[in-house]
Amino acid sequence: MYSEAAVDGSVATMWVPDEASGSVQVDLGRKLQISRITPHWTDALPSTYQILTSADGTRWTPAPAADPDGNLQHPVNVRYVRVDLTQAANGAPTGLRELEVIRT
Repeated sequence: MYSEAAVDGSVATMWVPDEASGSVQVDLGRKLQISRITPHWTDALPSTYQILTSADGTRWTPAPAADPDGNLQHPVNVRYVRVDLTQAANGAPTGLRELEVIRT
């Protein structure tokens, strides 16, 4: 379950961490103003997750509050997006079918 599967444009592929928890990080190539970050999960939802953003790949902050569709309350200027997740409560492997990041 390779990490590129989370951003290859297809929900037929997926990224699943090797351990009970894991992270996947996306480099957007340059700093962009982002208005929506939507994780499309595998069938087993994570028991916990956090979406983080960074301008430099070193200092990370939680993404601003978002509605259920992933629309951010306040757009952010970032280059990197990271999703940290923990295995589903029932122990089923969880992961991302796709991570959708939308520019303003």
